[in-house]
Amino acid sequence: MKITKDSLCFTVTTEGYINHHCGFLNQMINTYTVPEEKMIYEIKREFYSISENFRVLVLSNKTKNNLENYLVPKTIRIDVLKTLPNRSDIIQIDENNVVKYIKNDDVIVVSHDSIIPENGLISFWYMINLKTGFVRMDGKNDIGYDDMIKKYYSKFLVLVTYLELTDVTLNVVTPNTKRGDIFKGNFIKNSSNLNVIHVNSNWNTMKIVVGEFGVRSHMRLQRVGKGLCEFKWVFINSFKKNLVIRTPQKQLQCG
Repeated sequence: MKITKDSLCFTVTTEGYINHHCGFLNQMINTYTVPEEKMIYEIKREFYSISENFRVLVLSNKTKNNLENYLVPKTIRIDVLKTLPNRSDIIQIDENNVVKYIKNDDVIVVSHDSIIPENGLISFWYMINLKTGFVRMDGKNDIGYDDMIKKYYSKFLVLVTYLELTDVTLNVVTPNTKRGDIFKGNFIKNSSNLNVIHVNSNWNTMKIVVGEFGVRSHMRLQRVGKGLCEFKWVFINSFKKNLVIRTPQKQLQCG
């Protein structure tokens, strides 16, 4: 992938983009008289107005292809979201799709920006209160809650699950440099004047760990129910793990 100053990961922090969204939100704030409604639009305006202190991550083609194999629950699990680290990230999935989000102890606020050939740049926003479970989303597209989960939230959860709970490599790519191999699906050329972080998958690579190593706390899908046909999220505390070497069967029988 080629990254330039006009790539989506930078477009969502430009003055023109911010002014477009904040100008509309200012009108909505002045229109509504219900305090709760005004507060939601104020939160949204604050989110769109922030342009600094984001990590800018760019997925490799191999990483994007891996994401298509991930399945996540089609419900919002507050307990799972609370375990994610606090972040401010802009994630460029491909040339036409970017996810921007801010997560702290209280809320997760997310926007999905996509370039649609017939409509230009489209942005969809939603927030999840991690203390009350309250969910608020854009109403301008007349999209329902179930559609929001399927079209937007599930993709966000796949992204953050992949980045935070799997073994990936994050490489800083400085301006006017390139790295990777186009034939291996991990090539990037940064023609912008800012650093980006290239996300590469460690799947199908060999790693040998000798001795004790730490496993961080994480959520895991565990089979449950009759016939083990259902899944539920379980939280695994951090622990130390030792390398286990299984004795060959022949030696076990002769010993």
